[in-house]
Amino acid sequence: MYDKLELIGDSLIQHGKYNDRIYLLDLSPKDLPKLFTKFKQLLSKNKYSKIVVKVPEKYKEEFINKGFTEEAYVPNFYYGKETMSFLANYPKKERRIEREKQKAQKILKVALKKQRLDDVKINKQFSYQKLNKSHISKMTTLYRKVFDTYPFPIFEEKYIEQTMNDNLIYFGVFKNEKLIGISSCEINHDKSYVEMTDFAILEKYRGEKISLYLLKIMEDYMTEIGIKKAYTMARALSYGMNITFSKMGYEFTGTVINNANIFGDIESLNIWHKDL
Repeated sequence: MYDKLELIGDSLIQHGKYNDRIYLLDLSPKDLPKLFTKFKQLLSKNKYSKIVVKVPEKYKEEFINKGFTEEAYVPNFYYGKETMSFLANYPKKERRIEREKQKAQKILKVALKKQRLDDVKINKQFSYQKLNKSHISKMTTLYRKVFDTYPFPIFEEKYIEQTMNDNLIYFGVFKNEKLIGISSCEINHDKSYVEMTDFAILEKYRGEKISLYLLKIMEDYMTEIGIKKAYTMARALSYGMNITFSKMGYEFTGTVINNANIFGDIESLNIWHKDL
């Protein structure tokens, strides 16, 4: 059901009908000619409606020359120095039309006006932990309660275990023994960046600053291990997540349009970033 990951040379792509797209997650520049050939083959076979790529800025012209448009960027992304560009191509033009664009613009306007927080505290009845494999069942249960759909198979215990073995660190907030909030750091140690992602808070506990608290914990941990840049892809229609990142001093640098299957629909994602 979910989209699959595939190596093309040393470059990593994800593609499938779940998100109805091809997503270049990690580019090895030597693969550029064969990647464009692969894109054509996949489009011919599967009729995907979008291609989105995440590439160093110095290669963006090669994609623009192939019909891509830059939708967002993150400065100081690779090694704390080099800019990353999100570029997109729409084989089906209707995919480019933003759903609820006015609402998304209103949410962004509200978020950008929020005052930065220097410290975050939560109710003393809550505690946090760095999560491990003993928590996986609680994690998938929480994700199922919060999300109808998600771009990656976070509802599956094997997937969570695999990501823990690879490059993700999960943090959780508990009330007594009950897991009520969760988030993750998807880390690229070699290039010194991290995606702050997979936030899920039980509805009963929203408004308790749990996302803010988790983000502060994640930032502190990433700073300790030497990661230089943090970014996120926040749902454009989510007041809570856009406000959270704005309050924590992240900068907005664009919207990746109709990009991922979340909450049962294809949604646009706002890009926020911060130097750590």
